[in-house]
Amino acid sequence: MGRVVTIDARSCAYYVRGRCRRPTSGEALEAWRCVLLQERRRLSRMTLSDLARLDRFQVGGPSRALEKARQRIIEKTFVQMRRVVCPDRVAPQGPAQVCGRQDAINCLLLMPRCQGRFEHYFTGGGALALVRREAPNQGTRD
Repeated sequence: MGRVVTIDARSCAYYVRGRCRRPTSGEALEAWRCVLLQERRRLSRMTLSDLARLDRFQVGGPSRALEKARQRIIEKTFVQMRRVVCPDRVAPQGPAQVCGRQDAINCLLLMPRCQGRFEHYFTGGGALALVRREAPNQGTRD
């Protein structure tokens, strides 16, 4: 017979800083996206598209006018990126982060709080991690 043991929410693979990262639907996953990161990616895609369009004009090798146009496109992108703000932003904790509340591409504030109980609790070790098997009673009382 197995004995059910209590386990800490922090051991769950879906737990991240008090939030649950297991999506209930595709819409929920989209709703958790970091606004700053999404906008920066959008601006980066636009910039790469503009630069690619500019490169099509480059016929006889690099010219000074094209190089200045390339610099203007990049400078414009940096200005636009600085204008993108999030009222809940905190200082980043790592070099790849745009905010301290960022979890990969999601915002922790948009994710649901961990309730401590979860039917899909996952430790990475499967269901066996939830029940500890013990040897049958050898005549001692608990």
